[in-house]
This record gives sequence, C-alpha cells and structure tokens, in this order.
Amino acid sequence: MLTIRQIIKLCEDGVDITFKKTRQKSLKGEYSDQALEIIIYMDNIGSEYDLDITILHEFIHARDYTKPERYHDRSEKHIDEEALRTYNKRPYVLKFIKELYELK
Repeated sequence: MLTIRQIIKLCEDGVDITFKKTRQKSLKGEYSDQALEIIIYMDNIGSEYDLDITILHEFIHARDYTKPERYHDRSEKHIDEEALRTYNKRPYVLKFIKELYELK
C-alpha cells in the first residue's frame, strides 16, 4: 500500500499534480515520468470517490516508476487494487496528499 513516506519522497523529487480537461475519452489520469507530473482529466471523473481513487492510482504509478526493480510488470488491475486498499485501510494517506498539494 502507498505510504506517507513514499508521498514525501515523490514530492521531494519534484512530482507535481495538475488538473486538465480530457485528453482521451476514457482516460482519468496519467503519470508523466519525463515531466514528473500527475495529470488528472476532470472531464472523465464522475465523483469525489472517483477522483480520490484516481489520485491514489496515479501516485502509485509515480512511486512504481521510481522503483522499477520492485514494481515491474504490474497490471492496471493490480494498481487499482492497491489504490482501493490504500483508500480503505490508510485514508490518512489521501488526506496527506490533499494537504501537501493543497487540494480541496
């Protein structure tokens, strides 16, 4: 599961989060390793819960990119499952992300 320590490391490394209009019809978010940017496509977000899970999902991608030897070959399904586990068992991680990145 995603941890606060991992979020702090990503922030220190310069990972940022931005919100944009849709790029692709079904894409909710993506992580750009070259720009160190998590992008959330708000037109494809259906609810606050959907936004929360998408934020966690993209932070997991960012974390995984920094440790390819540990997290290689993970499917989107596995990342979705980890995002959901983090949401349910560590809600303070999402709260920390929102406070750290000044998200509402």
